[in-house]
Amino acid sequence: MNIPDGMQVLWQGKADFLREIAQRLGAAGIRAVTGPVPGG
Repeated sequence: MNIPDGMQVLWQGKADFLREIAQRLGAAGIRAVTGPVPGG
């Protein structure tokens, strides 16, 4: 998997689980993106 510069994979899993993590991070002021890794 090629991970673009400045990005880091923290979790892998089902979409609903990843959305919940992203929402919790966002509530804490931490920017998170879910979806396929570009070029991966």
